[in-house]
Amino acid sequence: MGELVHRRKARPRHVGPALRQYVLSGPPTGKFIVNLEYNAFRVEADLYEDDVPPGRIKDLTATPKANLSADDRPILTFQWTCGGNHGYDGTAAAFELRGAEDTNDLLTGFHNAPLVDAKSDVVKGSLTPRPAFTVQEAEVAVPYALLKEAVIAGKDATELHFSIRSKSSKNIYSMVLAPIKIGFVSIPLFEVHLY
Repeated sequence: MGELVHRRKARPRHVGPALRQYVLSGPPTGKFIVNLEYNAFRVEADLYEDDVPPGRIKDLTATPKANLSADDRPILTFQWTCGGNHGYDGTAAAFELRGAEDTNDLLTGFHNAPLVDAKSDVVKGSLTPRPAFTVQEAEVAVPYALLKEAVIAGKDATELHFSIRSKSSKNIYSMVLAPIKIGFVSIPLFEVHLY
């Protein structure tokens, strides 16, 4: 099923200037509680690696490109640091990058928001996950579904919001990127506001 993980002696593994990851591994110990600097969790039964969701992506940013796509859509360059397949270990199976005109559409109905399609919307780069802690970049044409909503509403300009989550090889999803204000970015006929 997967490697059984627990905390017998959690030891910090420094993976960046201010980032620590606690590696949990070894034989089962039964129930236990872990209290770390800013996180605590309780294990009520044996915990297997396959049960651990991917690490949440916390640093999604976007930069507009001056040019338009071949089909005249605005292009944004997205950048983020990859989470892993299980927490921040390994490589996730997939990313879901979605956009909406309203922040609440992403926070309460992420799975219903228009998806950035890896084949038709990605202009350069890839949405194929890389190993944990790798910085990834993709140039993306704003999906037609988002542009269509603005045209139907008769708007000359709109705000767009984007969020991202990871999926593990066992179809477990990470938390959706929490609303983090990235700022307003001007692109032809649109202002993009990222969350």
